[in-house]
Amino acid sequence: MSDLRPDTIYKYNGTQEFLQENMSYPYSEIGTDGYDVEDILCQHPINEDPVEAGDFPNNIKEHFWSHEGTSDEETWSSCGQLENGAYFFFTANCCYTGFDVSGSMSLYVSPSWHTIVNFCMDEDTYNQYVKECSESKMCSSCDNETALIGEHCKECFWENEDEFRQDPKWQFEHVFSKLTHEYGKSREEANKIANHLICF
Repeated sequence: MSDLRPDTIYKYNGTQEFLQENMSYPYSEIGTDGYDVEDILCQHPINEDPVEAGDFPNNIKEHFWSHEGTSDEETWSSCGQLENGAYFFFTANCCYTGFDVSGSMSLYVSPSWHTIVNFCMDEDTYNQYVKECSESKMCSSCDNETALIGEHCKECFWENEDEFRQDPKWQFEHVFSKLTHEYGKSREEANKIANHLICF
C-alpha cells in the first residue's frame, strides 16, 4: 500500500443514521460466536502502541464513510472515529446464508489516521472511499440522500419536467443526466459539454 496517501479525512455528505444503517447487519453480529471484538481486532502492520477498541460499534463517535455490502458478493466497509479519539476501519463479508454460517470481520483501531489510510485500507477500498465521499450529495429539492441527476433526485427531477423546459439550470441538468446516464460520460466531461451547450 502506498505511503503517499494524504492524511485528509474525507467525510460522506450525509447523516450518521444513513451511514450506520449501511452497516446494521454486520454490526449486529459483533459479539456473537466468533465475532467478539477481541476476535476481529487486527494487529497493525507497523509498530504502534495498542489502542482499546472498547464496546465497538456502540462507541462510534462519527462515521466518515460506510459502504453497504451484500451477502456472498460485496464487502461491508466503514471508517470513522471512536469516542476515545482513536480511528477505526472495519470490513466484513459473509456467505449467502449469513454470518452465522460463514463469514469474516476485520477491525483496525489506531490513534493515527495516517496509519488507517496507508496501512489498513487496500487500494480499491481507499479509492472507493475517496470517490464516494467526494461525490456524495443530497437532493437540493427534498433533501433525500440518493443517486442524483444534477442536484436533484430522480423523483424531483421528473416531477419538475415542465419547469426545466423553461429554466436553463434545469436544461443543464437534463443534458448532464443524458450524458452521464445514457452516454457514459464522466461527470467532468459531461459538465464541460453541458456548459458549452446551455447558455446561462
